[in-house]
Amino acid sequence: MHNQYVSKEQLAKLYSCRPKWIPDSCEPKCMHCNGKFTPLRRRHHCRHCGKLCCHNCSNHFIPLPEIAYFAPVRVCKPCCHDLMTRSHSLNALLLQTQPEKAESTNPKRFSD
Repeated sequence: MHNQYVSKEQLAKLYSCRPKWIPDSCEPKCMHCNGKFTPLRRRHHCRHCGKLCCHNCSNHFIPLPEIAYFAPVRVCKPCCHDLMTRSHSLNALLLQTQPEKAESTNPKRFSD
C-alpha cells in the first residue's frame, strides 16, 4: 500500500492507529536499558510502541505501512524483533499454503 493509492479517509484511519508517544518529560532514562538521557544519550521515540529509547535501543529502521509510515522509521529493538518474528512467521505460513508447482508439461528427453 502506497499513500498515493490510499484515500484521505483511509489515511486518517491509519494515522489514528499510531501509538501515543510517551512525553519526553515523563521519562529521564531509556525505557529498555535504563540508561540516563544526557546531551550525548538522546531520547528517541519508537514509532511502533511510542516508548522513549536511547539510540542503541532504537537503531532499527523499518516501514510500518499499517500505521501510515511508508518509508523506514525508527523502531526499538523489542518492536523490531516482534515485527520481524511476525513477518517470518507469516512468510513461513504463506510458503506452507502455496500449492505445489505442477510438473512441467514438457516431455522428458533421454539421450541415447
